[in-house]
Amino acid sequence: MLWRDRTALAGLVIVAVAVAGAVLAPWLAPAPPDTVNVADRFAGPSLSHPLGTDNLGRDTLSRLLFGAQLSLSTAVLTTLAITLIGIAVGLVSGYYGGFVDAAIMRVVDVLLALPRLVLALAITGILGVGLVNLIIAIVAVGWADYSRVVRGLVLGLRERPFVEGARAVSQPATSLVGSGVLGVTSRARRIVGRCGPVISRAGRAFKR
Repeated sequence: MLWRDRTALAGLVIVAVAVAGAVLAPWLAPAPPDTVNVADRFAGPSLSHPLGTDNLGRDTLSRLLFGAQLSLSTAVLTTLAITLIGIAVGLVSGYYGGFVDAAIMRVVDVLLALPRLVLALAITGILGVGLVNLIIAIVAVGWADYSRVVRGLVLGLRERPFVEGARAVSQPATSLVGSGVLGVTSRARRIVGRCGPVISRAGRAFKR
């Protein structure tokens, strides 16, 4: 149980506080995040600036809260795109097999063999700076993990009796996916993990 694991509970509290701060940023921020006040640059913590100010006099707490909005929204969108693409590719590869499976898995092998951060930075450098290009770069190198896990799960289900029975009565492949094969993706989602997009975006932001 989650409530008995103090480490997991502490992590849940930290995540909940971060999400709440991002959602409530317009009401919690003591000042607009982009307001420049050179006279207050590098100011220490105070009632008006709880975490002080940066080199341009901008409130640090406000920038953290509004920055969390961007980071979390980017992570959610990126994770959704990675999951959908990885699931679709893994399902096609595992279900049809043969040449299709071999071709897709070779692409996956190449992506997994290359350093992910370096590859994402290279894609970002080619496409140019921008949030959309950043998301494209993260998705381009992140879907391979999901596709490999989903493929393995689908291969295990492909020869199960309910699939063989559906094939025997000429049930369409799309119906097979809807009746059971797609259910394996929830396990793939738990196996691969959830923090990669946040870490990836942080790495690219640090590069800038």
